[in-house]
Amino acid sequence: MKTTTFARYQIISQLGRGGMGIVYEVYDPRMKRKVALKVIEKFQDMQHSKRFLREVQALSQLSHPNIVRIYEYGENPIPFFTMEFIAGLSLAEYIKTTTEVDYRRIAEMIEKVAEALHEVHKNNIIHRDIKPANIMLDSQLNPKLMDFGLAKDSDREASKLSQTGQIVGSVTYMSPEQVEGGVSKCSDIYSIGATFYEALTGKKLFSGDAEFRIMLRILNEEPIAPRKIRNDIPIELEKICLKCLAKNPEKRYQNAWELVRDLRNFRNNRKIAAKRTFHFKGKSKVKKYAFVLAVLLLVAVNTVVLQYKTQMNPQQEDILRDIKRYLASIEKVVKKSQRNQQDLAQHLQYVQQKLQVIHDENLTNEIREPLQEVFSLLTQGEKNKENIREVINKINGQAVADHNVRHKKLAKEMEHVSSQLFDLKMQQAVLKMTSIGTQLDIKNSGIYKIRGTQYKILARQKNDVQEREDLFARAIKNLDTAIEINPKIGYYYYHRGQCYGAMAQSNSEFFSLAEQDFAKSIALNPDQGSYYGARAIFVHIPQENFSEARADLQKAVDLKHRYTGILNLLIQKIDAGEYDSIDNIGKLFVRNNE
Repeated sequence: MKTTTFARYQIISQLGRGGMGIVYEVYDPRMKRKVALKVIEKFQDMQHSKRFLREVQALSQLSHPNIVRIYEYGENPIPFFTMEFIAGLSLAEYIKTTTEVDYRRIAEMIEKVAEALHEVHKNNIIHRDIKPANIMLDSQLNPKLMDFGLAKDSDREASKLSQTGQIVGSVTYMSPEQVEGGVSKCSDIYSIGATFYEALTGKKLFSGDAEFRIMLRILNEEPIAPRKIRNDIPIELEKICLKCLAKNPEKRYQNAWELVRDLRNFRNNRKIAAKRTFHFKGKSKVKKYAFVLAVLLLVAVNTVVLQYKTQMNPQQEDILRDIKRYLASIEKVVKKSQRNQQDLAQHLQYVQQKLQVIHDENLTNEIREPLQEVFSLLTQGEKNKENIREVINKINGQAVADHNVRHKKLAKEMEHVSSQLFDLKMQQAVLKMTSIGTQLDIKNSGIYKIRGTQYKILARQKNDVQEREDLFARAIKNLDTAIEINPKIGYYYYHRGQCYGAMAQSNSEFFSLAEQDFAKSIALNPDQGSYYGARAIFVHIPQENFSEARADLQKAVDLKHRYTGILNLLIQKIDAGEYDSIDNIGKLFVRNNE
């Protein structure tokens, strides 16, 4: 816009420019006041035109002191609207320039934004782009929520979003479900949480050198606890923030008013509803899984002792006491978050040696059977949560019957931790623990699958080519055993195909093996979107077979692949002929995808 006027408005300065429009500070001579004027920049694009009109419609429905007010809409000479002018700065600017953080003031700001969001949601609107840059602060630091260009009617359009899987919004503040192509009101709660996190810590929730990396971190990583960044942050605010940021939408605040209530209770020195999330420090996922297995093994041994105490000779009793003691040591190591892998390995090696010297057939079977059941349930994943709970309840019932307080405590702790089990990344500690199953010759393919996938993850962390190939070879060897035990599980071929695909980056001969494995996994489970997506990423894109890659990517999206949003991004790049960026994203995916 080169002129100094637009319609009747006198342009003072440009305030900002976004993907859809430009905002100016202007003077309205008719009303004798300053207003903000937003004009569409890409009127030739019907999608942008619809978004522009959607923002106007959303703002016209809303009336709240913490939501920017709309004044006028017009289409001459191009679509525009005016809204109240906020003489202040954005929350993003406030975070960058503030040197002394006032946590109570931040809590009050976020509380008011949550009040505004409550009004938005009452009108069945999902904002979808809450972030510090879209929150203006007036001279009194009162926040105003703005930029409703991505807003959606939650009743009519949320289901459409899930079907298209299109990514909308600012990646850094997206919820996991937004990255996956879906959205709900709880997605806005997550975005407020990401904004709150940045205001408290001065750091973004997740960062990376590419949007793709940030997306993967949102899906797979837990945030650093705010108090680890700034230890003077009130613990109550950390709890509130982390509740907003739960990966599972059901574990977040279920509406914005619940968030308002907790923030208000904090400011009034009353008890808040948010609880401390059970977690371990450091590489928490590895440690949680190690802890679960340690507890399960300890319970299994306790069960043996309870049921066979009268049949044991003194030597066997001594051995089992030692086993219990060392398993308890493992539990303490993990619970205290002492990152001593060598200590863990020594304890586990000792347990293996002791188990091998027990010759009583009934006793050995009684150790083998609970281990078999434990590994079977653990390796089958999310669908067996209820089965694991049943086993826990059974063990707990036995503990009550035997009046064993320690046993009851372990069963209760196991129940608590196992509920967090299924999304865990397991590495060296788990490789050591699963070796107990292999030493006992437990013919459970899931044990070898776990070992194979963990070697695969370790391989991806190595920069040295030889180290990577050696670890991939170990992964393939374990997956070979898993397939030998049970050749009808597509997931095993899928993981082995990923290993071959990764190795093909340095030796193209592995492409054919990778393609064979993905074809086998698809033949066994044709409704698994991840299998098609992996074949596109690991086989077709590196070989520049873009038409085949697009077909597989589209099939994966249709089957609601977990990374729907990322796969849609790849499809868009293929359609636009941006092959270099496709190859770069593909390589990143090979390094990060599980």
